[in-house]
Amino acid sequence: QLSEMHALPVYAVGETTAVAAREAGFSVAKTGRGGLQTVIDHAAAQPMRYLRLGGAERVPLSLPTWQSIEEITVYRSEPVELALDRARSLREGGCVLLHSAAAARHFTNECNRLGLDKTAVTLLALGPRIAEAAGAGWANVAISDTPTDEALLALTENMCQ
Repeated sequence: QLSEMHALPVYAVGETTAVAAREAGFSVAKTGRGGLQTVIDHAAAQPMRYLRLGGAERVPLSLPTWQSIEEITVYRSEPVELALDRARSLREGGCVLLHSAAAARHFTNECNRLGLDKTAVTLLALGPRIAEAAGAGWANVAISDTPTDEALLALTENMCQ
């Protein structure tokens, strides 16, 4: 029934979402950078109703009283234990890419559980909130310029030079 909604404009949180919306036949009214809050802030003067499709863990939003949001969970992260062979390889150092605050907190907890020396590990985070969630004590923490896989991979390549 998605085709019945093609007349509605899409306010995408980022370019990846905007591309997916266009490929599904929607017109994109606004593409944000760095999450939904930037899109909301851009349209703050207008009455808006948003549909937020996302993970079970969400960043809190600040909405003007004349805007509303319907939230629907479409995925959920399930933490898994850090495999012992991976943990052993990190004892001598390495880089870990983090895509979410939940993943950052879980990875930190796994390092603590396994007694890994965090000062040997470099973290590369998709955004500042993710880096903050990992806490302190790492060899280095780098944050990608934009919250995209391409930017994170470019940062990783630069760090490995």
